[in-house]
Amino acid sequence: MAALADAVLKGGVGTIGFVASAITLTKFIVSTHVRIGERSDAERDMDLILCFDAKTFDKSAVDFFVTMVQRQSHLLIIPKPKSIVASSEEADGSELYYLVGADYNALTAIKEKKEKLERATLVADSGTHKFDSGERIDLLVYELSHIGVSPINTGGETSEIPKPFEAEEHGLLLQQALYSRLLTDYFPLHDDQERDALMNTWVKKWKDRQPINNIRAYFGDEIGFYFAFLGTYSRWLVAPAAVGVVVFILEFFSTWSIYGRALYSLMVTSWATAFLKFWKRRESALRNEWKIAPVDSVGLDPARPDFWGEKRFDVIEGTYYTFFPSIKRVQRYLLTYVVTLAVLAVIMKLMFIYFHIENWFGVTFTEEKGWDGMYQYVSLSPSVAYSVVVLLLDAKYSELANYLTKFENHRTDSDFANALVLKLASFYFVNNFGSLFYLAFRSRDMDLLEQTLSSLLITRQLIGNVKEQLIPYMTAKSSLKTTAGKIAKETHEEAPVMSKVEAELLFPSYDGTFDDYLELFVQFGQVTLFASAYPLAALWSLANNVMEIRSDAFKLCMSYRRSRRPTSHGIGTWLYAFNALGYLSVMTNCAIFGLHSGLMDKLFPDLSFAGLLLGVTIMEHVMIAVKVSIEMLVPDIPSSVLESQRIQRAALRKKATLQVELSSRRLLMDKSANVTTDDPLDEIIEVDGVPITKESVKEWMKQEHERRTKLELEVKSLNELYMGWIREEQAKRKDAERKLSELQQNGLSNAKTA
Repeated sequence: MAALADAVLKGGVGTIGFVASAITLTKFIVSTHVRIGERSDAERDMDLILCFDAKTFDKSAVDFFVTMVQRQSHLLIIPKPKSIVASSEEADGSELYYLVGADYNALTAIKEKKEKLERATLVADSGTHKFDSGERIDLLVYELSHIGVSPINTGGETSEIPKPFEAEEHGLLLQQALYSRLLTDYFPLHDDQERDALMNTWVKKWKDRQPINNIRAYFGDEIGFYFAFLGTYSRWLVAPAAVGVVVFILEFFSTWSIYGRALYSLMVTSWATAFLKFWKRRESALRNEWKIAPVDSVGLDPARPDFWGEKRFDVIEGTYYTFFPSIKRVQRYLLTYVVTLAVLAVIMKLMFIYFHIENWFGVTFTEEKGWDGMYQYVSLSPSVAYSVVVLLLDAKYSELANYLTKFENHRTDSDFANALVLKLASFYFVNNFGSLFYLAFRSRDMDLLEQTLSSLLITRQLIGNVKEQLIPYMTAKSSLKTTAGKIAKETHEEAPVMSKVEAELLFPSYDGTFDDYLELFVQFGQVTLFASAYPLAALWSLANNVMEIRSDAFKLCMSYRRSRRPTSHGIGTWLYAFNALGYLSVMTNCAIFGLHSGLMDKLFPDLSFAGLLLGVTIMEHVMIAVKVSIEMLVPDIPSSVLESQRIQRAALRKKATLQVELSSRRLLMDKSANVTTDDPLDEIIEVDGVPITKESVKEWMKQEHERRTKLELEVKSLNELYMGWIREEQAKRKDAERKLSELQQNGLSNAKTA
């Protein structure tokens, strides 16, 4: 009964937290706290807002930036219209805001230029194209990132290049503005129509599948992959959650309890292997569907704005680049490793202090001394307090790890992210799982292991829900209400209307999916590493993730500035971190199965401890071999994706061949056209030593014109055939998803009827 009472208590606390979060989120969705007006005519075609630091830098630097954009592109760039709710920084001129946009013709030209550069396309795709807000933003950022720094010539005189661009002639304008902090921030504006559609089909639809393609189209590849991974992981949690509940119920039948947890641990280990392999295939399918081509990240990733070093001139590219010696980076690596090891040593010391306090509570607060009934839960205080300390240390070390990674001075964002993942994954692993390993394999106290694991899991989820749902929304809500009060005071209106741009400037910036993946990393370890210790971990994780999907969706749509749409090829380094936990879970669960479950002792009562260790080792090696075999034999890319890629490559080869032939014919026609004169038609002229008449030249030009027209029609037909095949495949996929959703709904309705 003690186990049942403990489960009821923790389950009640968890349920109350989830219900409260759901009710709060529902109220937030339907609330309208501040009236936000429509965009003005000047703002209507604008999709980006640039934030300049006019206090540190002279205004001439901002004017130079604007002039470069106007002279080297067809982008529209205007200062943000003045309003009565201007911030104090904007009012005194220390901050300047500019809006950037483009009309349809400019967007089409940028799109054609981008495709020619990235795909070597000589003939642009025919037909009109309707740009959604995500495509417009990508094209605007692409055009801005390719604008260079050059002197301004006015009236035959060349003006001086102002700071911070004076040392970056022939460099890139946007990169230098970010590097020097002249441009403190830039972000896209929300599109009301597309955001409302996401709110109706995503945030408010709790039972429906996520519209992943629409999410990716609006927020970009990185956020699209995150929600695809979170949704896939949550669906896969249904099986271990259901089995975990059954195993927990079997605990009340002593004859079956010995088998339940042991088999459940092996089941979860196999489940983790299958899930990670499925996600790899799903990820490759999404990359193909979203047309994300593999690239050499080392060669193409731009340098981070925080990357510093010696400025050198590249004579081949004709631009300056930043050089940082490898020996200095190695020295910085060594220093950060020493700091990281020192922090891990402190964590280990705190862990042993917790064990000492836990033992003291276990001896002091016992039933024999009168601590029974509800008082027995006083013994839970150390584990709950330790869970809170773990969360606080996680937050503080995240700040330290970010500082140390910046100190290492990585050149690209991908290098920076990989180094940060390594530090945080190592720290979070020791901080969240070190005590669990000690309890499982050193003190071998399975009851305390279950108590500590459940406390860590539920406490993290409750605090995480409050931090992710309430704090961001209340921060944005407070800023908006404060500004609304300012409007009401200055305009004497009871229901003031705020500009859309002003409202979005008050929102906090979205820091990316890094912290979200970190939470899932810890949760995945809590579910898999010690599965038999707390079978209900999968159930609470599933409930948390269902809430997480909608709360993250809501905060992205309503509580944060729109993300910059960073490109991504998947979940990146996090996949290796999850795989590492998958392999480690094989070892931990096999060890718990053999050493703690008691099943081996019951099946083989005469087995010695050495024989038991040998049996556990053999079982662990067999499961590792099975896991490796699955990794090797099951391809990461589905056959349908391989076939699609083959067709794409064949179409590109055919298109390239036709384009080369068409280009050659154009060159010949241009060369032949240069030999025509006003002489009589029967006069014989020579081209490269070959005698020809003008009549034959005209006839040949006519034939070549017909051939060129035919080739252009073939290219157009090939494009239409390829696009038709893509549309057909998308229709098949949507039809399959619709049928699957109908089957699931029918199954749920049948289950409810039964």
